[in-house]
Amino acid sequence: MLRIPPAAIKGYWFTLFFFMFVFVLPAAQAQPMGAQGEQFSYRVQPEDTLIDLAQQFTLNADNWKTLQELNQIDDPYRLPIGKVLYIPFSLIPSEPSQAKFSHLQGQVYLNEQPATKEDTIRSGDIVRTQTNSFATILLDDQSNISLPEQSELHFQRLQRFAGLPINDVIFELRQGGLETTADPNHQGVGRFEVRTPASITGVRGTRLRVSLDQDISRTELLQGRAHIEAEQLAPHFLQAQQGALLDPAGQLTVATLLDAPVIVESTANQGGHKVRLEPLAQADHYAVLITSDAQGQHIIGQQRIKAPEFTLYPQQAGEHYAFIRAVDTNGFAGLDTQLSFAGRPVLVTRFGTPVRTEFVPVVFTGP
Repeated sequence: MLRIPPAAIKGYWFTLFFFMFVFVLPAAQAQPMGAQGEQFSYRVQPEDTLIDLAQQFTLNADNWKTLQELNQIDDPYRLPIGKVLYIPFSLIPSEPSQAKFSHLQGQVYLNEQPATKEDTIRSGDIVRTQTNSFATILLDDQSNISLPEQSELHFQRLQRFAGLPINDVIFELRQGGLETTADPNHQGVGRFEVRTPASITGVRGTRLRVSLDQDISRTELLQGRAHIEAEQLAPHFLQAQQGALLDPAGQLTVATLLDAPVIVESTANQGGHKVRLEPLAQADHYAVLITSDAQGQHIIGQQRIKAPEFTLYPQQAGEHYAFIRAVDTNGFAGLDTQLSFAGRPVLVTRFGTPVRTEFVPVVFTGP
């Protein structure tokens, strides 16, 4: 575990720059690599020239001179293959993008109005989930963001590069948490940034979770690589299966995420599905997301469990998927173990969430 003293960080803000692993792509395919501060980064491919890149990304071939000076390039026609070039976002024309809901359950609000799947999300919009309520948001490049209950997300910037299928988006997590996969189709990301007291920038294929709890920010990196920077702080790389925590005192803690729990029993029982895990000594408790899809994006329920033996309850009819993770004493949730179990018809409220009582977690209406 790494602890960095408060004096090394000014304020609460630090930055995680996510860099992709090297993908084997056709030579002609561009390799946008995300953002570093206010600059877009791009990995040079065979036959690239500064003039072509200036035209492609800034829509003005004359900007090659600016790129040459910024990147200290000797010959604008012979670029070193694999070199990372930086292009200021101020030179890149952008146009409004938008997002939509792919899943809604319970009380979800868009700008304080009840959200519907017909709604369009734009720059400046705020999405909020209530208790036992969940939402999944789909960007135009198929990046997805799942919000658990009691979360609030402000879309500060929702743009894309003019003429290119590359997003330039900034979110502010004001409450709760989110889980996201950035650019799952590997088209390339211009900027994908989630802001809390931490600032996080993701690139293609990066999977991460972000949460905010009483001014404590947590980031859990599941896939990809991260670069953490702050004022007076030496760069630190966050690898896959690591978490970063920033507390109100400005203390940064980096730790390895716990391995996925091992299931030793998984059987249907009356009213639910019994699960027994092999105990993890480092686990403080266990968290479960229940979804209606095997990808884990459409959340329909969640449970917090202290003991490694528990029962999962159906939230609706149809197949259910449980994503089980151990949570350590720092509050970092580890890697997921997944299982599926059958749902059942349940009594629901007018908001579509299961009716709960002090005696039973759900009320069934059919076999």
